[in-house]
Amino acid sequence: MVKLGLSLVVYIAIHLQSCMAQSVISVQNGFDEGYWGKTEFCPHGMYAVGFEQKIQEFRWDEDNTALNGIKLACRNKTERSSCSDQSITSSVGRHGDWQGQLFCPPGSYMSQFFLKLQKSTIQNLFQSEDNTAVQYISFLCQNESDPDRKSYLVQYPGYWHGNNHNHEESTECPSNTYICGIKTKVQSINKPGVDHTGLNDVIMFCCQ
Repeated sequence: MVKLGLSLVVYIAIHLQSCMAQSVISVQNGFDEGYWGKTEFCPHGMYAVGFEQKIQEFRWDEDNTALNGIKLACRNKTERSSCSDQSITSSVGRHGDWQGQLFCPPGSYMSQFFLKLQKSTIQNLFQSEDNTAVQYISFLCQNESDPDRKSYLVQYPGYWHGNNHNHEESTECPSNTYICGIKTKVQSINKPGVDHTGLNDVIMFCCQ
């Protein structure tokens, strides 16, 4: 069972009824820290064809937060270049750097996502607990004219240190729908002596 609070479930239901979104996709093991940010949708008739991650690369002597933000590139189906793309995002943490955009092959759109999450605490240089929550995200691209033609969109470096992680995949967008919206859960506090995480969970919306 996906861990979504009642208020969030109601919020999602309202959005599904009031916009073009057909469904919501999510993972089952998102983390609980932080707050859900705003929902952003691609403009009508546009779908996600690329993404960019904001990542704090691992440092032994720092409080690591790994993935801090996700940005989606939206494109109209009549376009084949990125010139008219529009970007959407939700909550974004303060740490890390944007890593550059990656795009699906022409004629393909994003229909599923995958998360790498830390499943237990690791030790930093000072042997104290250092949680990161979501470490990086990747996507599945699906060709519109040939749905069986799929490819993976993976952006490195990600956060790769240690072995304490899970790989989780979301449900896939229903047939003839593609990712068109995003909502993220980010821990935004920044207090001395407190172990911080960045992005803790994400849900995405699919449109026809």
